[in-house]
Amino acid sequence: MLFLGFAVLTWTSRNAHYSEARQAICLSIALAMLCMALLGILEYLRGFAGFGIALAVVTEAIIAYGYFKLWRDGQQTDNTMSSYASSHAQKEN
Repeated sequence: MLFLGFAVLTWTSRNAHYSEARQAICLSIALAMLCMALLGILEYLRGFAGFGIALAVVTEAIIAYGYFKLWRDGQQTDNTMSSYASSHAQKEN
């Protein structure tokens, strides 16, 4: 049930073009997955989880990396678009 919200959010926004909303979704999911992976490691170190938690930690870390990469690529796209728009505006003046 925990991941149902993430599943619905990612499924409904899967074809979204670059936007601030898409960037927020990517960063939010990346941070949530990273935090869950870190909590899994913490629980293992505290002795409340066994070695089986490693599969969840690795999966969450991979998902976090993927969404962080999407977010970062979007940031670079935003910077490129901003510099293109400003240079295009200067040419018109």
